[in-house]
Amino acid sequence: MTLNALILSARELVDKFYSRLGQRPSKVKREKSLEECLNLLLEGFTVEEVDYAITWLIQHHPTTGSFARLSHFIDQAIKEWQAEQHTQEVDEERSRTAEQQRAEHQRMEEERHQIEEAKALLPPDILEGLYHEAKLFIEEESPGLKFGKELMIQVKLNELVKLRYLSSA
Repeated sequence: MTLNALILSARELVDKFYSRLGQRPSKVKREKSLEECLNLLLEGFTVEEVDYAITWLIQHHPTTGSFARLSHFIDQAIKEWQAEQHTQEVDEERSRTAEQQRAEHQRMEEERHQIEEAKALLPPDILEGLYHEAKLFIEEESPGLKFGKELMIQVKLNELVKLRYLSSA
């Protein structure tokens, strides 16, 4: 930012500070505050950081009457702001993940429903042939499987129905 832009921003920030406090500072007090605000901006604090620090200072120290206190609390305010932003980002990520999980669950339920409908519409001899094909596949892939064998056959049967009768739809 140019020096003129920084000065304009400092004026807006100082005006906001005193306006939020309901004060009309003297010309000397306002000029001192502008100098302090400009120094913060020149030190590398952003307008957004100073703006947040003003809000934070007034919330946490509502009886403050001096802009000079801002330079003492700005680091603390920014740390709190960053913590809030991090918490918000984590919450948003959790929300996105939960939404993705709900969508995936819904997709899987719809797919399961479509497979069951397709199986119900298949002639019994075709369904029986698919069942035997699934059974042979499981017996070849996992010889000696006893526990869970029927479940594995049903899973393979569903895969075959999906592949042959739903993928072309």
